Amino acid sequence: MRTPPGGRLFGDAKPWMSLALIGLAMAGFLSSLALIDWFALGETTKTCVQIDNSSLPRQVSLSGPLPDLYKPGKALDPPSDFDSIDIESPDSCSVELPLFYNQNPALLLWAVLASAAVGIGIAAAALVIVIWRSLSRRFGFPAWHVPIHLALMAGLGVLTYLATYSSQHLTSISGWLRHLQVLLVDPVPTIHWVAIPIFGAALLALWGQVLVAIAAKSIGAAPPTDAAQVLDDFDTLRGSLKVLLVIVSLLLVLGILVTSAMRQALLAAVEVSGLDIGLVPMEFIYMYGLYFAVILGIFYVPIFMQLRLRGVHLLHELEAGGNLEPDDEDSRTRLTMRESPLSNLISTLSIFAPLITSFLPGLLKAL
Repeated sequence: MRTPPGGRLFGDAKPWMSLALIGLAMAGFLSSLALIDWFALGETTKTCVQIDNSSLPRQVSLSGPLPDLYKPGKALDPPSDFDSIDIESPDSCSVELPLFYNQNPALLLWAVLASAAVGIGIAAAALVIVIWRSLSRRFGFPAWHVPIHLALMAGLGVLTYLATYSSQHLTSISGWLRHLQVLLVDPVPTIHWVAIPIFGAALLALWGQVLVAIAAKSIGAAPPTDAAQVLDDFDTLRGSLKVLLVIVSLLLVLGILVTSAMRQALLAAVEVSGLDIGLVPMEFIYMYGLYFAVILGIFYVPIFMQLRLRGVHLLHELEAGGNLEPDDEDSRTRLTMRESPLSNLISTLSIFAPLITSFLPGLLKAL
């Protein structure tokens, strides 16, 4: 009987593994929900602020002489935080209400989504570590490779953070929460508590795809003679790549939903006057979706193509050595990775899921 793709990867899984993953997810979910409810939420549901537009960075007209600040050769240093933005709370607009979820349902949605995402992220990280360990045992990665992989993965995480959350030109949600002092007592640690399990597990899964590409080289390193073993190893890598893609896609989708829910909660909590730009434009959510979809494509597509080329090479070697029957179409289909239309659709949707998800809140609101 043909082994399903990735079947050997989890074929020796212990009976308690599923229960352990469910336990981790539930523990992460319930503990995060309790921590958010007890410690993270602030005391004010709604506030009104007056923002002085003159204190915000402005676009510069190039039709006349440039101000000294924008002359060629002089670097522009926009504020990396919000200290230069003049925010007041006029008496006529001062509204302070006790913080209840029924006055800001989007905040309740954020709390539940964020807690669920933390639990799923913790369980996903454990599952990805199991996959790493299985690939390492099966394909013989040297132990000294582990710190190198972890260092490279951490570097990717830092670059991702710098590109998305620490830009000096991006008025982030956490920045507005901190400066307006609404909803969360201390927004930065709270958001990090939510983001690290989600995106940490996603980084582990992304780098797991790199391990699949590395492991592909070890299949048939010597001229292959055992077609069954070659096919089994190849199916394991193909299945691992699919599983890791789905894990990353799910985690990034959760991250976008959590970000969108916090945006809605912030907009419901703050009534702004004197501001001619969006407090948190919806385009920010679109940007996150596009960014993560690009990252998924950059990782998955080249690794998929490399694995496919490796399979074609192994097929030719098996045929040349007379180790494959001429009418064995099933083996040829597996080694050339000819997927069914449904499988191709799932892979495509997994790559574009973050981008598609980023548009869902706007579409639902329009309906």
